[in-house]
Amino acid sequence: MADVEKLRKVKRCIDSLAEGLNPFTGQPLPEEDIVNDVRVSRSLFLASAFLQEQIQGTTAKKNGKKQAFRLSLEERERVEFSSQPIPASELARRMNDAVDTQDCKKISYRQLTDWLVEVGMLKRVENAAGGQRRRPTDSGEKLGITVG
Repeated sequence: MADVEKLRKVKRCIDSLAEGLNPFTGQPLPEEDIVNDVRVSRSLFLASAFLQEQIQGTTAKKNGKKQAFRLSLEERERVEFSSQPIPASELARRMNDAVDTQDCKKISYRQLTDWLVEVGMLKRVENAAGGQRRRPTDSGEKLGITVG
């Protein structure tokens, strides 16, 4: 059985358990069963999500496709942050340096700033010429985002 198929089989088992079902019969497990404890169930759903990421990554590698940019916890620790202001392009470069970009796409400063807008750290404002600029929100400024 291929590794991806093994992961899918394990994920189906975990999904059943997370839903409080016997993975072999599909029957509901007794209420007092440990898998029905909300903390265990949440942990199983988290494990299932992790397996799904692994399955997608493995499939992408087999198809020769690069995965979307993402940083693992270990890679996040390798990103060099600065006490001095740096442009978004420099932060994107440092993030790309921290990951194996052979398996995933690089992140551009545009993707980084679009994400910062999405999470409310930057906002789009119109300039005098009618174009759009990105500026830090109050939350962004509290995190140290500035405009140079």
